[in-house]
Amino acid sequence: MSSPEPMRRIGLWGAPSCGKTTYLASLFIAAARAKWALVGTDSTATDFMTANTDLLYQRRFPPPTFVIDNMSWILRGTSHRGAHLPGAPAPRPTTIRLDLMDSPGMLFGLGQQPPEDEDDLGYPAEDGKGGGTAASFDELVDRLVGCEGILYLYDPVRERDMGNEFRYFQNVLQRIAQICEEKGMFQGQYLPHKIAVCVTKFDDVRVLRTAYERKYLTYDPADPHRFPVLIPEHAENLYSDLLRVSSGGGAVQVHETIKTFFHRRRIRYFASSAIGFYKDPLAQHFQMRDFSNVQPGEHDDELRIRGPIRPINILEPLLWLGDDGQAAR
Repeated sequence: MSSPEPMRRIGLWGAPSCGKTTYLASLFIAAARAKWALVGTDSTATDFMTANTDLLYQRRFPPPTFVIDNMSWILRGTSHRGAHLPGAPAPRPTTIRLDLMDSPGMLFGLGQQPPEDEDDLGYPAEDGKGGGTAASFDELVDRLVGCEGILYLYDPVRERDMGNEFRYFQNVLQRIAQICEEKGMFQGQYLPHKIAVCVTKFDDVRVLRTAYERKYLTYDPADPHRFPVLIPEHAENLYSDLLRVSSGGGAVQVHETIKTFFHRRRIRYFASSAIGFYKDPLAQHFQMRDFSNVQPGEHDDELRIRGPIRPINILEPLLWLGDDGQAAR
């Protein structure tokens, strides 16, 4: 009998309003469609996933999350690691433990608390309630230090309007680096962690059109809907291009800092969407002129999901982070 995969711990990191809660809520859908079973390890994780996945199916965005919870799930599926390479191992059952910290984005900045009228997507909360006591900033940093992998979410739409991504990023990174230095965890000049840099809201008109205009897109011939797919080799290029439209101009420095502190073999770039693209039911294929899956709700400032949920690159970054075969030597 082969030995089981080592359990990998993954931490979630991102500025406020970058879509962390909705990302997690869509994970169950993405995992099931990829034939991976996602199972909560306790009632907190199961209740979170059940409630928020149900909201997505009601075409509603999840409410805000103001309380830090270290939630864990077990992913069970079949590993196809390196299947496209000659001599690759045969597919085999794989179990991966994912410890994801769904936490208020404000806490990942300068120890600030989130406003009580704003949710994790930057949309007003339906009930205006926060509730609970958030963990300290130092506790969140300690948890990230203890992870083997980090999932860093970057929302280019938010950054274009707010322009403060680097403010949040550099404060957390410097704390992580300090603790790793104290514990002797550095490997040369690099932190020991793998990091998946994930551009969120790939379904947003401004994000997709940027990729389209720069010819970063293709589609899967086997997909009857012909939804656009970001060419993997251009994922970093898209991230870099979107950084340049930051209102504050500091987001470009985030990219440079990532490349300075993380080994290039432990960095990978993705573009994700928790809800996916809209397709007119009467149209045979995806239409570039009408693909936004977000529409105004019944009340002012309310946004709802327009069509079916089709997650994009929600599971893939986690599987890459959970694979210990990519570590730098």
